Amino acid sequence: MFTDRFRLVQGIPAAHPDRVYNGYGGSIAVTGDGTLYAVGPLQVIAAFAPGSDKPSREIDVAPRCGPSVFTLIGPIAADENGYLFVWIYTYDGPLASHRLRADPDTRTPCNGVAVYAPNASGYAHPVQAIRFSQGFGSAGLAVDRNDNLYLGQNYPAEVKEYSNAIVHPKLTRTITGKYLGTVRSLATDSAGDVYIANAAQSFSLGWIDRYAPTAKGDGPPTSTIYIEAPPPHLLYSIAVHGHYLYASDSNSSVELYHARRNGKQSPADSLAVSNVSSVAVGP
Repeated sequence: MFTDRFRLVQGIPAAHPDRVYNGYGGSIAVTGDGTLYAVGPLQVIAAFAPGSDKPSREIDVAPRCGPSVFTLIGPIAADENGYLFVWIYTYDGPLASHRLRADPDTRTPCNGVAVYAPNASGYAHPVQAIRFSQGFGSAGLAVDRNDNLYLGQNYPAEVKEYSNAIVHPKLTRTITGKYLGTVRSLATDSAGDVYIANAAQSFSLGWIDRYAPTAKGDGPPTSTIYIEAPPPHLLYSIAVHGHYLYASDSNSSVELYHARRNGKQSPADSLAVSNVSSVAVGP
């Protein structure tokens, strides 16, 4: 497990990485000052200061929920100020709702999203938590510059928007309906738009919907990228920076698309890289 860093020149990544973070990379996120968060083994998330390939601190995000079959950590997201958002899913079979009990000394949820302060270290208490009544796997997690938090799920396919996610989370919009397929991943941009990567028909179709802050949750998207690249369209992860949307759509590359262009698109550029599970773009 590792994370590669590629320098961008006018939004286009260099052909080769200039830094490799070994031992971390199940899911990654970058803050406004360039701090990298990367998931490592044993339910630990490492923070790398800009310019360093060694972690400056590690955050133990294990929820301590009692007996369980397994706990999944990620995806993760970070806001401009360094707050870390972590999706946590704990499974212990059909008796989950009866057996899982969170440690009373911590706010870490067994199932939900935990929010950690910018300088959190060790087994830190989250500053906020959004709990789910029952566990379900994540279909994406993203946060914008105003700390609106977006959570994706399937069955049914929907994306929930929570405003004021750090201080007082409030469900303000649910994006759902016929425009969504199977939700695969989420991203936001500097304007507060949310991007939803979708797949359908056994991953033979892929598209990315953009919803502006004023778009209705049950209405059409503001614009849509219909992916013209060959299938399958796995869309493990997407990120937006400037004019470009970066998509990990396969196991062998990251594709670049024009983020706000509506209609069919072939990749504007492509970076050959193997086994990509998460994409993030720094300042």
